[in-house]
Amino acid sequence: MGGDLSGRLLGGRYRVTGRLGRGGMGVVCRTVDAVLGREVAVKVLRAHTDASSAELADLRTRMQREARAAARIRHPGVITVHDVAEEDGLPLIVMELIDGPSLDDVIDERGTIDPPEAAGIGAEVAYALGADPRG
Repeated sequence: MGGDLSGRLLGGRYRVTGRLGRGGMGVVCRTVDAVLGREVAVKVLRAHTDASSAELADLRTRMQREARAAARIRHPGVITVHDVAEEDGLPLIVMELIDGPSLDDVIDERGTIDPPEAAGIGAEVAYALGADPRG
């Protein structure tokens, strides 16, 4: 699955309205859940055209493990996982949509972050990383 996903229905219920970002494992899209009528983010595993079936199976397993681990965490600093679905044999992770700029966007716009603000961001990240996966 590649290219522009805009307008596409993923997992039988998530209509893509835009792309939020891209990483090594996949792309994250802004979508509308057609069943519940709410906006969510959907992470789609990137199809590796040169990957063997064993490599794709490993990527699928890693993504499913990521979704399960994140779904066990209840913390205000961690995005909630709502669902895991599949499209064209590739797993999808359906997550809470957070509107706002990424830290990369903030740094690109404002430049260097001053030390007290950076320390505050670091403290929030550390707090989220310390979340108990049992809730």
